[in-house]
Amino acid sequence: MNRLMVVALSLAIASPAQAGGGVKFTPLPADGQTVRFEKGIPTIEDDLAVAGVRVMPLPMLDHGSMQFKVAVYNKSEKLMNVGVENVSFAHNDQRLAVFTVDELEKKAKSRAMWSQIGYAMLVGAAAAAQNNNTTYTTYTPRGGVYRTVVNNPGLSTGQVATLAAGGGAIALSQIGLQKTLESLNDEILQTTTVDPQSGYGGRIIVEKLKKMKDGDTVAVTVATGDESHVFRFSVAKK
Repeated sequence: MNRLMVVALSLAIASPAQAGGGVKFTPLPADGQTVRFEKGIPTIEDDLAVAGVRVMPLPMLDHGSMQFKVAVYNKSEKLMNVGVENVSFAHNDQRLAVFTVDELEKKAKSRAMWSQIGYAMLVGAAAAAQNNNTTYTTYTPRGGVYRTVVNNPGLSTGQVATLAAGGGAIALSQIGLQKTLESLNDEILQTTTVDPQSGYGGRIIVEKLKKMKDGDTVAVTVATGDESHVFRFSVAKK
């Protein structure tokens, strides 16, 4: 790859402190592919006629889905659309879904909802940012009612601590959900038009692997026009 492409791809993929999250990824590069390590984290990059592509594994999510960062550099003289529709994923010979940002938002909201059932329901969260003193009413499954007055509830450490101590810990889930949704919109690979000699990158999250054993192979395939970039990793539990 030329220097411009390497710089663009490096900027598109920032190295996480750790990758794998209990899974060790060993790159299995095809002929012509390059393996690089950034603080012990493997990446595979591919340089074909239309595009250069780099893939990096990220920590596995707590619900069992693998995630990767993908960067594409458009080497052609034409516009190129890049999004999750260009990416496919396989575990051994089984193809698994690559989630869109809308699908991920639904899953995030669903997980937040299920974590709240049997614990409490918080009323009036929308007014929290508007009032100096906001009363949160918390209903427990057995009919108990608790009211917590919070001074300027929000995202500061002191305010969050006050809220949690007052029995309104469910609000922390709401704050976390909001931050999760903001992060998804900022980071997940979404359909973007890439100009000639320009790059774009983002994160992909794939369907949960039902079973994984040491020595299994996972593959991320990125289509750029008529080209197909296939990146394979051997996986093992740490």
